[in-house]
Amino acid sequence: DRILLKIDSDEPIEPESVGKEAGDLPGRVSVRGFGAAKVEIDGREVTSGDWRSKFAKELFFLLAYHARPISKAEIIAALWPEKEPAKAESGLKSSLFRARRALHQDWIIYEDGKYSLAPHGNYHFDVSRFRDLLKIAERMPQDANLRPRYIEEAVDLYNGDFLPEFYSEWCVSERAILERWFMQSASVLARHYAELGNHDRAARVGDKILSVDPYNEEALGILLTAYAAAGEYAAGEH
Repeated sequence: DRILLKIDSDEPIEPESVGKEAGDLPGRVSVRGFGAAKVEIDGREVTSGDWRSKFAKELFFLLAYHARPISKAEIIAALWPEKEPAKAESGLKSSLFRARRALHQDWIIYEDGKYSLAPHGNYHFDVSRFRDLLKIAERMPQDANLRPRYIEEAVDLYNGDFLPEFYSEWCVSERAILERWFMQSASVLARHYAELGNHDRAARVGDKILSVDPYNEEALGILLTAYAAAGEYAAGEH
């Protein structure tokens, strides 16, 4: 089965490069977008008191998610689509100030009329890695031995809705896309393990699918087969 993805960047990504998003300075920057919107710098969470504004936090995630320079017009269209131009520009200015203070003054850079994120240190964003892994898997032959490995790592990264605390149109739209990618990928992985007779792994993936879609018939069937294979008919019927 092919995983049908449409990802912004067309640049090739080699397996060994996935996750190497480091800058020049030491430190650990962990960004979580699945199941929560969370940023940690050297183990310390950037709190709501640090952000001071939900727009400052959402601006950071907008830049992190797109991973490319974004114009002022694009940012305003995403975060303040119904505001008057003067109020929208004021909102952007204050959000940039607050985000830079909450993080690191030179993380958000402005160049050639566009804004982008340039974090220092060992930078990891679960959503970026999720997309990169699926892009690698999509480019592999169907029978490539490593393909299930990349799909499984991506599926393991999906721990809930994308940025559940934000309801801007861009975020709701991308949330639905990422959920669809997860469901497609997890279904491919569950079928792969079921065909191999690895019912424990198939059941684990099936359980995760059902945590997102409790009425998914394919996942329910995989679980019933796994329970039956283990002689747990009663658990399967339950």
